[in-house]
Amino acid sequence: MERGGGNPAPRLRYNSGWETPGGAPTPPHPRAAIVRIGTVLASKQGGEAEVDEATVDNALARLEFDAQGLVPAVIQDAATKQVLMLGFMTRQMLAKTLETGRVWFWSRSRREPWLKGATSGNYLNVAGVYRNCEDNSLLILARPEGPTCHTGNVTCYYRALDEE
Repeated sequence: MERGGGNPAPRLRYNSGWETPGGAPTPPHPRAAIVRIGTVLASKQGGEAEVDEATVDNALARLEFDAQGLVPAVIQDAATKQVLMLGFMTRQMLAKTLETGRVWFWSRSRREPWLKGATSGNYLNVAGVYRNCEDNSLLILARPEGPTCHTGNVTCYYRALDEE
C-alpha cells in the first residue's frame, strides 16, 4: 500500500541471518542477525549492534501508538506458529527489541521496561517483526527458550473461554 503517492510503506522485520545486505541468501548463523526495515538497519555480531537511528525512527513513526504511548504486540512461535502471548511496547521497547534481538515490553502493571525472560530465563528471541495493515499492532515471530507463560505453560492461551 502506498502512502501519499510515495514509496510503499516498508515492512518492519527482523531477520536472523537468512539474507545479507545485498539480499543473497546465507545460512543462518547463531551469533549474527540483521535488522531490516526496507533497508538494513543494523548488523549484529556477538551482541554488538550498530543501528541507523534515523531509519528506525522513520519506521517507528509509521506506527500508531495509543494515548499511553503503547502498541499491542502479539508474540507467535516462529516454528509452530502458535500464539504465545500478547504484550505492549513503547517506541523505546520496540527499538530495544530490534537492537538486542530479544523481546522487550512495557509492563503496564509495574510501569517499567520488561525483558521477557529476565527472571525466568525463558527469553523470546526475535525471528521477525511485522506491522498490521492499520499500523496499530505488531506481530513478533519468536524462538522461545522455554515456556512463555508464567504458569509454566508453553502459551498464555491454554484455556478455552468457558473453562475455569
